[in-house]
Amino acid sequence: MLRTVSAELEIGDALPPPGAPYDLALIHYEGLTADARAQLLGAGPAPSCPLLFISDGDCHRDLPGLLERRLLTNLLGRQNGATPKDLSVTVDKLLKGGDIFGLDKYLTASVEPRSFTIARSTQKEWLLEQAEDYARACDVHPRLVSLYCTVADEFVSNAVYNAPVDEHGNSRYRNVDRCTEVLLAPHEQVHVEFSYDGYRLGISTADPFGSLTRERLLQYLAKCFRRGPDQVDQRTGGAGLGFYCIYQSVTHFTVNIAPSRRTELIGLLDASGTYRDFAGKQKSFNIFMTE
Repeated sequence: MLRTVSAELEIGDALPPPGAPYDLALIHYEGLTADARAQLLGAGPAPSCPLLFISDGDCHRDLPGLLERRLLTNLLGRQNGATPKDLSVTVDKLLKGGDIFGLDKYLTASVEPRSFTIARSTQKEWLLEQAEDYARACDVHPRLVSLYCTVADEFVSNAVYNAPVDEHGNSRYRNVDRCTEVLLAPHEQVHVEFSYDGYRLGISTADPFGSLTRERLLQYLAKCFRRGPDQVDQRTGGAGLGFYCIYQSVTHFTVNIAPSRRTELIGLLDASGTYRDFAGKQKSFNIFMTE
């Protein structure tokens, strides 16, 4: 499978040493020794190349440490319905960069995808109604309908309130009360897409600011997984808990960033089994950057 995106592969039984000339290291987390895990969590130098973790579940309990060291930017859960296509898309995006955007990369032929444009914050309630109608029409479990609407709410709130910045890179609306209407200029409007391929329910939002950074997102998630006294961001528009809520509501959370140009959030919910199946599956998480 990997040879379709890379002609040069090397299989090993240890972490690559710092400075090793690899473009990417794909690591099966359950196959690591205790010493190797300790090294990743801070007991030694970490590999210097990008890392893609593949896990059956053990990785989840070590997320706070991996996130705090900024090592975990890409994780595929083998028990969450991650497909061979997910692996090839992830590796391709990590190795080649280029066009990292698009919900369609993760789904097969969609059942009536729908697209929307958000120009003002007061459209959010209308969009949530559309999300609920769309998910119900896909005949997924009612609790997945509710989670889908939760993700839509967080995605749009982030794109409208947290993403916009001024010419100096300062947030314009992050601390604005959510009851205050925000208007976006025509070139600032947010694109929203719903999609379903019979197995996974997908949603994406794309804003034209590209203000979210990898460091800030990892900081938010590490703070929430650590469950310390600073877990909840007390600011009016704090995004930290919102990203944690998104992560807990989907089976696959992807963030695509072109700095100062575009940020796309993608959420996939595995609807192929029962709700218990969905709730018991490990999460996949990916951050991709492009110039």
